[in-house]
Order: sequence, then structure tokens, then C-alpha cells
Amino acid sequence: FAEAHRVFYDREREDGDRSMMKSLALSASHFLDDANIDDIAITKELFLLVIQDQHVQQLMNDLDLPADRANLFEVIDADASGTLHVTELVQGLLKIRGDLTKSDTVAVLLTAKSVHNMVAELRAEQQNFRGMLLELFATQEALRKSLKGGYKSTKGANPKVNFTRRTAEALPPPS
Repeated sequence: FAEAHRVFYDREREDGDRSMMKSLALSASHFLDDANIDDIAITKELFLLVIQDQHVQQLMNDLDLPADRANLFEVIDADASGTLHVTELVQGLLKIRGDLTKSDTVAVLLTAKSVHNMVAELRAEQQNFRGMLLELFATQEALRKSLKGGYKSTKGANPKVNFTRRTAEALPPPS
């Protein structure tokens, strides 16, 4: 993938058009050093070009990767960012290797239950927050009415005294 990344972007700089690229001529002789590997972002387009290479297909067969390789990008790109970094790609391919086992199914079930519990907790927190907001809005409305009513009926009187009395009457009792 490092070599494909280099060839892909070199061709793009030369030709300026990715849409015309149908395949890449790869050689295993050009590898990037570790410092540059972290900077490689593999797009779906590059991934699909690379997996068409016969040598890459053979490597994928040797690794016992599933035959449905055109959809591997979406499976590995779990965060849906549209790109894969080399470590993300390697870790994803290692997890996909081999046949499906019972432990794989159980792991998915446990993950789904965990996510369900998190969503339920978020829902409860959201409902609690909504209740608090409704209380605040009611208090705000009571204060607004109090202010509006307090200034109308206080001609000649001390507005602070009447306002305070009316505000205290308008506020809901403490809970």
C-alpha cells in the first residue's frame, strides 16, 4: 500500500486526473520508511486499485481474507472517515482473517448490548436534562410575568419592594 500510495499520487500529480487510473504497476522494491507510513491516507479509490493487483490478491488469499474484497474498505473504515491509515488497515485485515467463529458472534452480541445500554443511559440523561430545561423555562416565564406585572401596578411606590414581593409569589415553591 505504501508503494501504491506513492505511484497513485505521483500519477495524479503528472496527469492531474484520478478517474483515468484503472490499475497500478506496483513493485515491492520501493518501501517508505516508518516515519512516512503514518502520513499515508488510503482512499477507497486507491484501495480498490491496489486489491486488483494479482500479487496483492495472492497475499490476501495467503492471509485467508474473505473473497468479498471490494467491500473490505467499508468494513475496515469503521469510523467512516473515508480514509484508512496503514495501522488501521493492518489491524482491520488481521481481525477479518479466517473463518467466522462462535466467539466472533458473541463479541458482536456483547458489543451491541453495551451500545444499547449506553444509548439507554444517554436517553435517561436527555430526559432529565429536558425536565430541568422545562423547569427553567417555567421559572423564566414566571419572572417575566412578575416583572411585567410588577412595574404596572407600582406607580409612586418603591418598585424594589413590590417587585420582590411579587417575584416571590410568582415563583414555584422549592422542590
